[in-house]
Amino acid sequence: MRKYTYNHSRIVFKKLSLLLFGLLISTATLAHGPDLSHGEYAALPLHQEKQLGQQFMREVRQQLPLSDDPIVNDYITHLGLHLASFSPRADFSFHFFVVQSSEINAFAGPGGYIGINSGLILAAHSERELAAVMAHEIAHVTQRHIARSIENANRLQWASILGLLAAIPAGIQSPDAAIGLIGATQAAALEKMLGFSRDYEREADDVGIQIMAAAGYSTAGMTEFLKILLANHYPSDYDPIIENLSTHPDSAERVARSLTFEDQPQTTSERFDSRQFHLIQARLLIEAYQNTTVLTKDLKEDLDSHKTPPASLRYALALALLQSNQLTQAQQQISRLTKQFPDELILQMTALQITQAQGKTDIALKGLKQLYNDHPDYFPLLLQYAKALTANGQTRQALKLLQAERSEHQHDLAFLTTLASTQNAAGDKIDMYQTQADIYLILGQEAKALALLQNAKRISGDRIEMAKIARKIKAIRKSATSKKN
Repeated sequence: MRKYTYNHSRIVFKKLSLLLFGLLISTATLAHGPDLSHGEYAALPLHQEKQLGQQFMREVRQQLPLSDDPIVNDYITHLGLHLASFSPRADFSFHFFVVQSSEINAFAGPGGYIGINSGLILAAHSERELAAVMAHEIAHVTQRHIARSIENANRLQWASILGLLAAIPAGIQSPDAAIGLIGATQAAALEKMLGFSRDYEREADDVGIQIMAAAGYSTAGMTEFLKILLANHYPSDYDPIIENLSTHPDSAERVARSLTFEDQPQTTSERFDSRQFHLIQARLLIEAYQNTTVLTKDLKEDLDSHKTPPASLRYALALALLQSNQLTQAQQQISRLTKQFPDELILQMTALQITQAQGKTDIALKGLKQLYNDHPDYFPLLLQYAKALTANGQTRQALKLLQAERSEHQHDLAFLTTLASTQNAAGDKIDMYQTQADIYLILGQEAKALALLQNAKRISGDRIEMAKIARKIKAIRKSATSKKN
């Protein structure tokens, strides 16, 4: 499949956002990290880093466009957790998410929050290349780079750290805006700190290679992706000053270093390239394009030029046709794929999505019910089935499905949004207000959450329910007061 370009900014490799991150991960020069299996840091103990991570994620959600595709997010989460299970600190909590950005970039925040740009996923040629990047970011977390930096950077006050957390996601979208946020005083210390963060990047490369090897991926994936970065490192508007300020070691150096690992034996057999990886790329491609008419035309031409087109190309075309409401053609494309790969769950779900869009609701619901019975643990399928039931007026059945899973997904925005929509369709206004309040709390918008809970309390006629809502309101106000103090 040809490398399609976004409608918005051109893909380049200028990790300017990491200039800001360098202010956090700096101040300790080393070639290989210490044994961190029992390590703790007084300046940032794990419980405090977790709180910092939650604040960081609130900033990310407010400033960056995140993918809301449950299939994409489920894939990234499972791949990330598989890799993390082979890391030096498999007991850490990790949270993975996808940022809608054309930049070839990824970043690790405090508390194990790891963001992967969609542009990076689209630039990768294989799952092992993506695994290499994710293993590198996981290594930043397990090696406690933020804690180690703060431990030694006594000049860095807590207020400054919080300010930098706000600047990091801003820098991913607009380096100029980020520079304004970090302030002149912190910017003045940048040059001194950058050299140290380069050592952390080398360490993350080394530990990341060990993680991906233990997880069953060829370490060639690291070299292959670093070569992609190298190819994108020197665009026509290359600025040597920007290059000098990069927190990462030169890409050519990183390629050379990664080659030394390729002859090492794998601890497990090589994982074959996942078909799902290429299907996820197709979904992200459609998500990135606003003009599906042009994309559909290009995809058709590309498909015709292949004697044996890859499944991901045909899948992308089926999705583009669905999005542009060309349902008959979409059905034709997806039918060919489901016959070729009858056990691929993502393809079956898309086929039923097209069937439902065609107005064949009973057939779609029957198919979704069977799929859900066969795959009850696949979270994206739960959401699709619940939405289909709600659209068909079967809101009580949808609520029953969702409520049974609420405790496990109580912090997942896609789940809570689906639940709130279903509660609204069912006429459960009090429950809907409380679910929407939970959404606002995750987003860090306590005032909106309080307003919704007040509405729920006002219209509730049940004393027990009113008391429960009152306790929630009290807890939120107490938390808000403690943050101010």
